[in-house]
This record gives sequence, structure tokens and C-alpha cells, in this order.
Amino acid sequence: HKDGDMRLYDIPNYDVRILRVRCTTTKAYYYLRVPHDSRKCEEARQWTFHVGMDFKEPIKFAVET
Repeated sequence: HKDGDMRLYDIPNYDVRILRVRCTTTKAYYYLRVPHDSRKCEEARQWTFHVGMDFKEPIKFAVET
């Protein structure tokens, strides 16, 4: 799945899914391991903030500080 600069990748022969995200300040890419059942980039990104576990609502960022 693709969403802006975010991408979800599967690793062949492994039960692993990777989310690529990009820092808006440095433009560096980061690769995060996310649950293998993640279907969409935003779903996987929200998982990194424990949305669905500790937080019940999606986290939205208004301004980078």
C-alpha cells in the first residue's frame, strides 16, 4: 500500500511487514516493523502509537514542533 511518502513492504519468505515513513524535517526515511496483518499505511502508523490498545482514537498531528 502507498500513502504519500509512506509505503508498506512485505519481506519475501518472512511473516514481516515494514512501514517506511519519512521525517518532514530531515527528509530521512525510517523503516518500522509493524503487524503483518496491517493493510494500510495509516493503520500501521497509528499502531506505532498504540492506537487500538492504549489510545482509542487516531492521533492527528497539527504542527511539527
